[in-house]
Amino acid sequence: MIQGSQEYAALQDGAALADMDQWSVFSLVGPDRKKFLNGLVSNDVARLAPGRGLAACLLTPKGTLRADVLIYDVGDELLILSQPRAGANFADDIKQKIILSQSALNDIRTNFCLFYLGGPHSAQVFQHVFSATAPEQWCVQSVTWHSGAVRALSWPRLGSAGVLLLVPALLAEQLEQSLCVAGAVSVSGQTLDIWRVEQRLPIFGVDMDEKTLPQEARLDDHISYEKGCYMGQETMSRLHHMGHVNRILVGLRCPDLDRPKPGAAVLVAATGEPIGAITSVVDSPRYSAVLALAMIRADQSAAGTPLRVAHGEARVTVYALP
Repeated sequence: MIQGSQEYAALQDGAALADMDQWSVFSLVGPDRKKFLNGLVSNDVARLAPGRGLAACLLTPKGTLRADVLIYDVGDELLILSQPRAGANFADDIKQKIILSQSALNDIRTNFCLFYLGGPHSAQVFQHVFSATAPEQWCVQSVTWHSGAVRALSWPRLGSAGVLLLVPALLAEQLEQSLCVAGAVSVSGQTLDIWRVEQRLPIFGVDMDEKTLPQEARLDDHISYEKGCYMGQETMSRLHHMGHVNRILVGLRCPDLDRPKPGAAVLVAATGEPIGAITSVVDSPRYSAVLALAMIRADQSAAGTPLRVAHGEARVTVYALP
């Protein structure tokens, strides 16, 4: 518990380092790489300037999710990062379509290690180790460290200063040690999971799946409503201009003594009517409470709405998330 508290404090008040060893990392190369990828994902890759990044979704023809990814233009290639199950879906779909292009998708994960460096003091740690300023939001920076090239990719989703560090595998252990000597605290996946639930960051295969619309998972910033054709565009445009989603991801504050489990049904407090299900559950130091993410009916999603969980009579409350 003490160790977990120290790790959480590093994310909230210091500098934290997490090994993102389960993430996928791809390189997309070829003269038409931007045009090819732009025709498949929901955000505007064609307008992505060198040295910049964005988040995007790969969708089905009906507009539901196949994957959520991070895309960075590093000059002669596009780097594409994603969480495990999303990465597998992305690779499967791209490989089916890439034969019609002049591009090639390479899985480079075995050659590199990926770390997340975050927290309010992470920029100082970055400066100390690399003798360089950390990249601005959604920017990419390449730094030389011990004769190797390290990519620093801004990922502000878990905090404005957060960066993903793509490190040659041979340098990974040494760099990890150097970052910790400079003040970063290694955090476990469990601690990072608490942080991401507090920040309302959904995980594909846990909080969202192939039946989820991006807007239901609050991934609106993954979508361009101005770009040309891509898979699922018609549904995205219709929702944006004419409609609304019927369900949405929310945070729930839960009683400590009646901790819900993922998959438990969420009910209207007064009537017991089922309106959704719990997807993630953590113990939150920030709120001194058990917090959950849940996908529920949108008309019950306002902050302060009292609800109930099916496994008991305990009341839960929708709370405002970042």
